[in-house]
Amino acid sequence: MMTIDNRLLLFFLIFILILGVFLSVHYSYISADAPYYLSVARDISNGDIPYKDIYLSYTPIMMYLNTFIFEFFGGDVYKNFLIFQILIIVLSALVYYFSILKTFKLSSLTASSLALLLIISVLSSDGNYINLEVYSILFVFIAFFLLFQEKFILTGIFLALSFFLQAIWYFKFYSFLCFSFFRKG
Repeated sequence: MMTIDNRLLLFFLIFILILGVFLSVHYSYISADAPYYLSVARDISNGDIPYKDIYLSYTPIMMYLNTFIFEFFGGDVYKNFLIFQILIIVLSALVYYFSILKTFKLSSLTASSLALLLIISVLSSDGNYINLEVYSILFVFIAFFLLFQEKFILTGIFLALSFFLQAIWYFKFYSFLCFSFFRKG
């Protein structure tokens, strides 16, 4: 049962989250990387092939994910880009919520507070500036969730997808390894 103090804390966290989302969408600046990512995603959605028709110095998975912006949204592309990223961040927080709720047997309030803090921390860091990390976080959390369900092949697939989003493997692998050992005990 939620006490009044717990409800106030949850309300405060949700208010901060909504304020952060509003400020990040309406008052954020266009990063140096976002136009490049969006132009490659636009070209892919127009039928161009990465590495053949488009110069690409990254792995193309994130660019393919960004094509949804052009396929399903219209209007201001950069605002839709931010909204799409926020949807990915919220989806990551939901996966995180269910992972820690099931794995660590936390209360629903504690797990939801941690998930809200995750959203706030991603939005307050490079969440709007560099697009690669936002998708990578989602795939790493899905891999954690699948690991806890002992679905090892799917765990490997999602961990590999996170690598192919951004090839900075040491941080992901190290945190994944430490977290899996921490879970065991």
